Amino acid sequence: MKAFGICRTVPTVRGTKAGCKMKRRISVRITKRTKAHFNEHYPAYMNERNRVIVKCLVNKNIPIKQQLNVCCFNARSVKNKTLSINDFISTNDLDILSVTETWLGTSIDKASIGELVPPGYDFKHILRPCRHGGGVALLTKTSIKTKIVRSSNDRGFTQFAYMDCDVDIDGVILRVATVYRPPPYTVNGLKISDFFEEWSTFLSSYVTIPKDILILGDLNFHLNVAEDRNSQCFVDILESHGLEQLMKDPTHNHGHTLDVVIVRDTSCMVIVQRPNCPWYTDQLHEAKHLRRKLERKWRKIKLAVDHQRYRGQCSIVNRLLHTSRIDYYSEKIAACDRNQKCLFRLSRHLFGETDDPILPKRTCAKELSEDFISFFNSKIADIRHDISANVDKVNAQERDPGETTFDATPLVEYTTVSLDEVRTIILKSKSKSCELDPLPTWLLKECLEELLP
Repeated sequence: MKAFGICRTVPTVRGTKAGCKMKRRISVRITKRTKAHFNEHYPAYMNERNRVIVKCLVNKNIPIKQQLNVCCFNARSVKNKTLSINDFISTNDLDILSVTETWLGTSIDKASIGELVPPGYDFKHILRPCRHGGGVALLTKTSIKTKIVRSSNDRGFTQFAYMDCDVDIDGVILRVATVYRPPPYTVNGLKISDFFEEWSTFLSSYVTIPKDILILGDLNFHLNVAEDRNSQCFVDILESHGLEQLMKDPTHNHGHTLDVVIVRDTSCMVIVQRPNCPWYTDQLHEAKHLRRKLERKWRKIKLAVDHQRYRGQCSIVNRLLHTSRIDYYSEKIAACDRNQKCLFRLSRHLFGETDDPILPKRTCAKELSEDFISFFNSKIADIRHDISANVDKVNAQERDPGETTFDATPLVEYTTVSLDEVRTIILKSKSKSCELDPLPTWLLKECLEELLP
């Protein structure tokens, strides 16, 4: 605006008392209306000398830049923190969440993952091979396509667990790796010297990758202690591979920096929609608002009593998360009543299962369609062949009925059943129904005494 002289200060006496001079800005109107429109509607006060025409050029090739929200933390078992992590992801609108020490690997993990992953997110995880605990995971928004390139399941490295993924953000490929190194001790047999050898080999694969890289995780080094020999060796290996550790602040409750954020370039772009949390109540909103208020006060004043109040409010919020979710889904289950279809759909949602169709893997859509056509053509041909064979068999029996033999036991006598036997059979049957049934099974059981006679 200044380049065209629109907002500059010019000497004028317009609108001032007689004999007084002052400098003031002239009001500016920016519009797309034409000159004829102003001459028609505002002829009295429009001054042509004050009007400057600016030609607007719109460049549609300029990308929209937006911050990519990425988080990494050590969970030490996600099973007892599923709702807290779920709420943390939705509240902070995270695009990528890297988790170490998931401790997944048992039969109840399906339900835990269903509670952990918010709507609109995908979950990929790798278990710690041959050991209890450990494990790494990556949660990304569904608009971000994620593919596991390599992981600890490949048996390449023994000193740390990792999962290397290609993340596609609107056509921009980003290599994201989640790593976790357990602290070495006598039982696990891990050695720091062996880790540095494998770590150097692991980083060597990133040197020739043309993509942007992002390595997140917990390696259990005190990187804030510059005098520590292991920390110095770790930093030297990063520098030799052209990488940098960005995390400088403490990430542990004892004041040490254990987590790493290793990058070569962190610029990314993603435009997605924030997920909706249906069981988010006003009471929970007020409790979280108070928690943030207490947290800001504690971080500002650093008093122990403020920290205690903040931790107490965190416990209250966590309890509300559980009760709110339980109450919401309890009402949903009660609303389903005896509708089996609704109950199955709700249970699949709770377990994190989707109804997306799973198609065979094909490189070309045309090849997939040809496979479908061949499958259904062969199926129809088999059905026609079976029908023709049965028809020929029936016709042969009709032409020569004497050759037909009956090998089964004939039913010639029937025993009358008692009311108690009928009652027992009906009550032991499952409460399943079909639209073709004259009476639903649950209604038959409730009115059994009236219907038995």
